[in-house]
Amino acid sequence: ERDVTNYVPRGENRGRNLYHEQVVRLFKSYAYSPAAKVEVELPSDLNLEKSAVVVYLQDPESFVISGAAMKQL
Repeated sequence: ERDVTNYVPRGENRGRNLYHEQVVRLFKSYAYSPAAKVEVELPSDLNLEKSAVVVYLQDPESFVISGAAMKQL
């Protein structure tokens, strides 16, 4: 999700509103299958106009990424 702000109630940034440009709201891993159909339940408070889904194919042994795609929601 893009353009996320949050209020910090405690710690060194107490009382500040912090701005975040790109926030990963959900991360899931699935085993590859050529016939795979994956359904993901998005967080209920996700702002779809400021969000995208990113998918990538990664070798589980070498961690080499062989493909990736992004779709704005």
